[in-house]
Amino acid sequence: MKKTLAFTACLTIILVCDAFGQYRDRTGTLNIGLKAGGTASFIQNPRWPISGIKIGSTAGLFLNYFHTESVNLQLEVGLVSKGGIYERSFRDSATQARALRRISQNLQYLNVPITTNFYFKDNGVASLYMQFGFYSNFLLSAKMEDLSGSDEPGSMSSDNEEAFNDREAFGIVGGIGMDINGFNVEGRINLGVLNINADPRIPKTTNQAAQVTIGYFF
Repeated sequence: MKKTLAFTACLTIILVCDAFGQYRDRTGTLNIGLKAGGTASFIQNPRWPISGIKIGSTAGLFLNYFHTESVNLQLEVGLVSKGGIYERSFRDSATQARALRRISQNLQYLNVPITTNFYFKDNGVASLYMQFGFYSNFLLSAKMEDLSGSDEPGSMSSDNEEAFNDREAFGIVGGIGMDINGFNVEGRINLGVLNINADPRIPKTTNQAAQVTIGYFF
């Protein structure tokens, strides 16, 4: 099944690319625009079973420069909502009883990705590209919500910025997008590789996310 899906995806990309004509010569062109969209993320920790996907939003400013007619360098600065829904065991301070809680973790970041976009042939109106790069996240706020109910041991809902590192220094970006008559549509995967948890007693915790955005060039 996985091989069939991979083959179908590759074939689709090849057919779309083949339908395009020659490159437009955009060497030296500088573009500035705005983009916004949605995210789907989860928190990965060996002790916390994943219980759901966190849906959030993203918006920001982007700037790209065509180094050659088919390669551009892109810088973005924006806000992104990430996090996840997972299960975690807590001990009640009064009864010392432990209970498994379903937790929704909200993380708000200032997101700074830098990518290289590799363009395929285009028809003068629309152009398809693949992108690879990295990002840094700077924590703005964090809030943990208990989804299990308030009448059980360990119930909580509070800000918990101190539980996370102020900066996620490095993550990997990969995706595919299309420029169409001044607009941009993009799908992207953000792979967290560094520990976002500030507590050294807790195993490495990473945040993985997918996002889809629509942008407009000025």
